[in-house]
Amino acid sequence: MAFNDCCNPSAYFERCIWLMRYICSEYIGFYNNETHQILENTLSCPYEELNQWRYIPLRKNYDPVTVSINASWNGISQTSSFNLAAIILKAEISTGLGVRNMFSPSDEYFLGISAGEPIVLLGNPYNHHIANEDKISIETISPIEYATFYDYRSEQRGANLLNLDHDEGALDIRVYMDGPIPTETDTLTIKVSCTDPNLTDVILKKTVFPPEYVFDGIPETIQPGDTVKLEIFYPIDDDNLEPLPDDQTYLTKIYKGTEYGRIYSEAEEDYIDENTLVPGPLYFIANDTIPDSSAIVRIRMEPVDELLPCSIKPDSGMPINSGKDNLKSGIRSSGSIKLTMPDVKNAAAGAAAEDRDYWPWFGAVEIKIGEIDSLDHFELKIIPDTLASQDTLAFTESAKLLVQAKNKDSVNIDLNENTLLKFSVITNPQFGTFINKDGDTLITTPVVLNDVRYGDAKTGVIKFAAVKTNPDSVVKCLLKVTMKNDSTKKGEREAVVLEQTLKIEMTGELEVQPIITSAKFDANTTAYLSSISDANRKEFRVKITRGGKIIGGHRFKLSTNYIDGSGGHDHTDPRRPTTGNDANQTERIKRQNYGSFYSYRSGPEFNTAHIQSTIEENSIVDSLLRFEYIASIWGDSMIVYLESIQNSLLKRDSIKIVEKIPDLNPLELGNDYLLVGGTDEHTNDHNHYGTNTVIQNIQNIATDWHATFPNEIVLQINDISLPYGGKFDVNGNWDGAHQTHREGNDIDIRTELHYYNEDGQLVHRQGIVVRNPRQDPFNTETQNLNPNSHLTGNRRFEAICIEHNGDASLHSQNSKYEHYHIDF
Repeated sequence: MAFNDCCNPSAYFERCIWLMRYICSEYIGFYNNETHQILENTLSCPYEELNQWRYIPLRKNYDPVTVSINASWNGISQTSSFNLAAIILKAEISTGLGVRNMFSPSDEYFLGISAGEPIVLLGNPYNHHIANEDKISIETISPIEYATFYDYRSEQRGANLLNLDHDEGALDIRVYMDGPIPTETDTLTIKVSCTDPNLTDVILKKTVFPPEYVFDGIPETIQPGDTVKLEIFYPIDDDNLEPLPDDQTYLTKIYKGTEYGRIYSEAEEDYIDENTLVPGPLYFIANDTIPDSSAIVRIRMEPVDELLPCSIKPDSGMPINSGKDNLKSGIRSSGSIKLTMPDVKNAAAGAAAEDRDYWPWFGAVEIKIGEIDSLDHFELKIIPDTLASQDTLAFTESAKLLVQAKNKDSVNIDLNENTLLKFSVITNPQFGTFINKDGDTLITTPVVLNDVRYGDAKTGVIKFAAVKTNPDSVVKCLLKVTMKNDSTKKGEREAVVLEQTLKIEMTGELEVQPIITSAKFDANTTAYLSSISDANRKEFRVKITRGGKIIGGHRFKLSTNYIDGSGGHDHTDPRRPTTGNDANQTERIKRQNYGSFYSYRSGPEFNTAHIQSTIEENSIVDSLLRFEYIASIWGDSMIVYLESIQNSLLKRDSIKIVEKIPDLNPLELGNDYLLVGGTDEHTNDHNHYGTNTVIQNIQNIATDWHATFPNEIVLQINDISLPYGGKFDVNGNWDGAHQTHREGNDIDIRTELHYYNEDGQLVHRQGIVVRNPRQDPFNTETQNLNPNSHLTGNRRFEAICIEHNGDASLHSQNSKYEHYHIDF
């Protein structure tokens, strides 16, 4: 839409123009070419600046829409509409003859990449559909060896070109079909993608077909300076081949390896340039010397139609299907290179045949040039890093790979150090991968390491690493090294990969009792150790196996940690203490808080003098090491870790041990009592656990109390023990009161209390009456004791407790924490 067609520019040159989008306005915006400004709603600008503005798409994924634009100035307006198509990523491969769905080897193509369709906006074409910061990638999905891409901008070349720059959404890539010459029809799959997440990937599938004609009589390998005749044959029946006449005209090209030789025309009596029409006979003459010990040359020859024998040009315009099975099975036989004709009459290839009725017939051949002492194969050696075994490597171990070039007599030969090799894991790739010369571990699947210099490969800088998966027992990974440009030059070796496992074995219930000490002994190491009983210990064993056998000399470590929120400790901050003021105190704190270990290497009988919070030892050949786990003072779930010290990649083993007092059950809700005292650190669901006997006794006490004093508030039962027992840190800081609430035998009951808090406010807490006068606060507003308030206790309540095997006494007297404590 050109607005200068709608008005007289000379009349309105100084006036402003208002442009408003009013239908489907969410799809386009205004873009200034000079300032790069983007407007999403109304545009207002002087007329002379109008040519700076254009419309741009704001969205990329949508169905085609019609966009209407309204322009107005000085009361005059005009509306214009145009169709807007969704922006998509497009990729097409073409030749000079147009877009092709089939490829022939030893040929060249162009891959054109763009986004969306050009849109004429304000009289100017607009192509900028991909932002400059977004990049384009071309990847060969399969098979990777057929095509090579070349980007002249970045000068990148390879089967995959990643993160390429583009020209406002457009990119032209050269495609060279310089891979191996196929002997049967294959499919090349290419993916084109963009980092812009709104653009969907494009998958291109192209048929790659073998040559229609057969080269015959060319040796598999020739020597430098040799001459071979390029003679093309065609089948005249199932058993016979007929050569094209010597004066047949060809369009000939050395498609790969131009530096290794030239094509000579007998008729011209001279070397010919590529893509020159010239009659036969033709010859390939190899250079007298080549820079490497061997080289590959690929030649393409297209016979000119007029001189082709009519017997191979039926009415359909397609080559005859020879049906020569012996030709297909005789590829590279009798010292000659023979390429088969495609089965164009096969129903499965019908679509491809229809698409090829205009395709030129051609022949293609690969010639190998090698010196007398030329490369025949590679020797691949595996040198494990571990000294445990020189012929195997275990999970997490690695091995150097040494590659040596050999001739046909398996004698070492020199090979150019810049010759590129490819490493592959052929079998069981889930158990191994490669580490390149930079120390980077290959994580791709399939496991293929490309473009390795022979100079690096022969010095052992490439490694095979068994780090992907731990096998159950023994697996064999077949490793293969090939020359990048000649896959027939290869070497193979099996890498034997063994399992390697750290294992903790503990029989029976994974359970111990927390160590119970009284308050005055918690900070005393001797008393803590003397409190350890058989119930606080659990025996376990450690083994380290390699290929199913227990191995010795492997350094390992045992350590522990607790599981957050277990055992009723509903708090994670602060973390459980690990250190003290000195080394001895730190060791005691670790043992009491995280459990500890005893190693029977210290002696055949358990001895507390040799307990350690962590243990480091070496494994013993053919023996499981015996240990004891000693519980902490807390009742919760603990993790025991076994980890390798000498091999950080080896996965560690662990077991969960529950530290709990047995037979603790929750006090359920009742009519004669209330459950109180729950906090964020220990909820009401977790702070009322006791033995069955204690639970029955407290329920009986509550019933008798309520029957005796029906007008008083029912018993308010505060804390008993946590679900697993052990130390009860009432304040949630892994320290503090409740030292005796560890085995489900002690209960706190609230008493009635009047007191002034720190803010001078009078508080009334309900409970058992223990003061006289009942209503008087125990303290004053200045936080001094009130001499008029007398703590008398409640003899009737204490008597009821005695009747049910409980000893009730007042704790935290003359404080706001004052309560009855019942010990059963």
